[in-house]
Amino acid sequence: MNQGQTIFSQVIDFLPLKKFRQCVDRYSGNHRIRSFTCYNQFLCMAFAQLAYGERLLTIFEPFVENLITKKHAKKTFERHIDNLWLLGGELIRLINQDEDNRDSEPLELIMENIRHDGGPHCRHLQTENEIKSFDLTCGKLYKFLGIE
Repeated sequence: MNQGQTIFSQVIDFLPLKKFRQCVDRYSGNHRIRSFTCYNQFLCMAFAQLAYGERLLTIFEPFVENLITKKHAKKTFERHIDNLWLLGGELIRLINQDEDNRDSEPLELIMENIRHDGGPHCRHLQTENEIKSFDLTCGKLYKFLGIE
């Protein structure tokens, strides 16, 4: 039972509201707006991204449980977890970037973007080792999900 703030409202509390309002004012974001303000739109978009991320987690959780049973070294396990977060971020970026992806179910989007030898291009990866590690995790997830 929830006896305090929801997680969403706790996350939103970190938003520097004064700075947000300054940006909206500077660029006249609420000009000629009657009810659906920039702040309301931001809240809707933030909630949608968090909700989609939660749906991704339901797919990632069994994979993580499987990794635990493999008894990888702690550093290897942590690297796989970090790579899953990167993959989730890339998938959320894809749904925001391309309208065709917005209605995609998370599993469908995963299946379209990972392969047995890797995953989507991740702009946050700098070195060849980071890219190989990310691709290895995506390949393991591909095999785990039985995508053919």
